[in-house]
Amino acid sequence: MKIKNVSVFNQVREYVINNFGAIMSLSNIQSDLESKRGVKIKRETLARYLQTFEDAEVVSKCARFDLKSRKSLRGEQKYYLADLSFYFVLNTDNRINYGPVLENIVYRYARVRGYKVSVGRIGKLECLAANGNQCPRCFCLRFNFRCSKRASASSARR
Repeated sequence: MKIKNVSVFNQVREYVINNFGAIMSLSNIQSDLESKRGVKIKRETLARYLQTFEDAEVVSKCARFDLKSRKSLRGEQKYYLADLSFYFVLNTDNRINYGPVLENIVYRYARVRGYKVSVGRIGKLECLAANGNQCPRCFCLRFNFRCSKRASASSARR
């Protein structure tokens, strides 16, 4: 694939990597890029860029699924990183949100074990539904750990 505007491609890449584990759709990515960064991009171009990241195995797309009605929610998905180092290379500040990091680890674990994974909600809990050769499993993902590198380093010394 030939990329005409490398700057926009890099901004899309940065956006997806910085928001891994968040619910996304083409329209909300497009509107966020326009409103926050002033980047105008066509939906088709954005879809091609996202597919390029998937083909390069930088991210994996995980579709949203309504676990109650068993219907797929169209257009909404989450992107998980193939390797968390992609995120840490771009973000050198001292704040780590462990929620998306742990969610990414659970997702990657289920995929490596051969499960087909989708993300949905049961009540107020966000869950990964994994179906494979064995019985279906559900991993609940309500992680709200927030910590700075300095705080965790100082508490580890005590």
